[in-house]
Amino acid sequence: MRLGSFAGITFGGDAEGEIWETEEVSPSLFRAPFSCDRGDGVLELSMAPDGWVKAELLLGGAMIFRAWIEDPYEEKEGWPDGADGIGEAPLRISKRGSWLSLDVVRFPGVTAGKDGYFTLEETNR
Repeated sequence: MRLGSFAGITFGGDAEGEIWETEEVSPSLFRAPFSCDRGDGVLELSMAPDGWVKAELLLGGAMIFRAWIEDPYEEKEGWPDGADGIGEAPLRISKRGSWLSLDVVRFPGVTAGKDGYFTLEETNR
């Protein structure tokens, strides 16, 4: 998993903050600690043996959500644990990673933003 560095990226939307460093722990594990108006946390991305990317978001040490992400040609799409992957994906990430939209009904650990979705976008691009 070659992701490069996301250090110094600021984000806004339903939460505002900054990814202050990144760490490629191994070829299959990537961590991005962040600070935001909801607290400090970390995003961990790891490769599963079946080719899916497991994304876990922890805030204040508590698991907020886990998603399984596939990599289609344009947007990235993700589903929560136990989902069948059929229908519209409840997690979408832009092709270049500059925005994220998550359906809070399918990810109950996430606090709703506008219209039942939690959204973030990069603000310093």
